[in-house]
Amino acid sequence: MKPLPILIQSSSLSDSRSTARVTARVDALAKRLHLALELVNGSQMPPGLDEETLQQDVHNSGGLLFLILTGGTEKNTLEAIQKYRARAVGLVAHPEFNSLPAALEIAAFLNGHGTAVKLVQLSQAALLHQHGGDAHEFVGLVRAFEARRQLGTTTAGCEEKTRTRLGLVGVPSPWLLTSAALDEARIQNGWGVKLVNIDMKELQTEIEKTPTDEAVKSIANDIIQNAQQELPPVVDLERCLQVRCGNDSGCKCCCGANGVVPEHVTEAARVYKALEAIVQRHRLTAFTIRCFDLLERPLVAGCLAVSLMNDRGIVAGCEGDVHTTITMLLARAFVPQQASFMANPVEIDIKTGRVLLCHCTVPRTLCVSYTLDSHFESGLSVSLAGNVKVPLDGRVTIARIDATRNLVFAAEGTIDSAYPKQTNQCRTQVMVMLEKSDATTMLENPLGNHHVLIAGGCASAFCAYAKLFLQNTMEKTI
Repeated sequence: MKPLPILIQSSSLSDSRSTARVTARVDALAKRLHLALELVNGSQMPPGLDEETLQQDVHNSGGLLFLILTGGTEKNTLEAIQKYRARAVGLVAHPEFNSLPAALEIAAFLNGHGTAVKLVQLSQAALLHQHGGDAHEFVGLVRAFEARRQLGTTTAGCEEKTRTRLGLVGVPSPWLLTSAALDEARIQNGWGVKLVNIDMKELQTEIEKTPTDEAVKSIANDIIQNAQQELPPVVDLERCLQVRCGNDSGCKCCCGANGVVPEHVTEAARVYKALEAIVQRHRLTAFTIRCFDLLERPLVAGCLAVSLMNDRGIVAGCEGDVHTTITMLLARAFVPQQASFMANPVEIDIKTGRVLLCHCTVPRTLCVSYTLDSHFESGLSVSLAGNVKVPLDGRVTIARIDATRNLVFAAEGTIDSAYPKQTNQCRTQVMVMLEKSDATTMLENPLGNHHVLIAGGCASAFCAYAKLFLQNTMEKTI
């Protein structure tokens, strides 16, 4: 992806050497944080960027980002916002040269005139790369603009300008009440996501005609060889594909392996290849699947295929849940090249802040190890029981959006790796420690069941995105 432009604003009265020093520090900070930013001086456009290109970039994302270097830049910044018709504005200030006073004045004016604005101030410690220098809000602001640019445009009703296509493979499962009545136009205009309806029979037919070829066998072998267990040889294939015998049933084909045999994994790999064909045929960026229907035909759980898709860069959701799949799309933009995990919160303790997340579709890249088990509710087929690893920075994010009401929940916490696994829940189980207030919000003001677990702290990006792009001010100008 091309760098995100950030317009430098400085007074003609300021000392150019001093402001150049601050600009260089901001540029160095962005590089340390792996942010693809292009600092742009309005009077000296860099190669490959002209006013027309910048105008198109603002049109696509709906927003414009500014580095307020000095005071006395209020009027010029406002004129640039009007010139490029920005509907959302990000302001980055720093502690010198009256940068923050100018940014405060600009933000106040924009707030009063219906333009969404997010202001962050970089600390001196962050700019000098000193201990304790926190640039969390800065990262969140930049990631929010990047995500908006990736997801789509703010132009209502222009399908050809919508880059993100989310496939609904089958209608949402009946228990997902929040996904049952979707306003597709509102989702496209508000989030830049085009919903593509795909009949479940198309996938079922695709699975049936997918051969057990070398590609399928290679996928299955990789999953089996990297699991922390050995699968027994199959004796009665037809029986093993239809029932979970259990360790005390006397069935020789599956004893000691949670009812899973290699053929279960091969069948799941065929589902993955069939979904791959659906993704290519419909040019999908992401999809969510009514996966429980696969347990009836062709008697295979979709868990492993969903896990593989997320690992390979295609965002995949469960049970036809649109809201959580869009949450996963945002997560992919906020933490690039990183899969996320859709799960059920099965326990929320507001006294301690403990939240237990469980599901059967965890991406393997999020795990230090995994075993293969059956699908929890049905006891059929195969799913992943993963041991989710602790991220390098120790932080994780739990998030969920409501794509119809333009609401966002995001909270950061840590993983309790010592939590003992239970047999009466979905196979992958992760205990997360949140602030008590965040756990209370999850329980008392829920946006729905499924939430998304993201490796790394990105709550600030979700909050910035909500403030900038989910305010109902898109029709207003200044």
